[in-house]
Amino acid sequence: MFPKMRRIVTGHNEQGRSVVMIDGPPPHSVGREEGGLFEIWNTDGNPVDSTDPTDRVESKVRLSPPAGGTKFRYFAM
Repeated sequence: MFPKMRRIVTGHNEQGRSVVMIDGPPPHSVGREEGGLFEIWNTDGNPVDSTDPTDRVESKVRLSPPAGGTKFRYFAM
């Protein structure tokens, strides 16, 4: 059994100061008890607005990122 995953995502408020936007477990993963793949952060190729509190992790775990996009994952075995 692995410890609980904690994901912290920072951004900026309207005054340009750093803020914590997300603090908690990743919303989606594949497997948990014996290991697994945890989605941490995704981009779709467009510029990311650091004041937008939207969670960038997609609703379904997909293997490949979109064209020009990125996927940040944690894999445990």
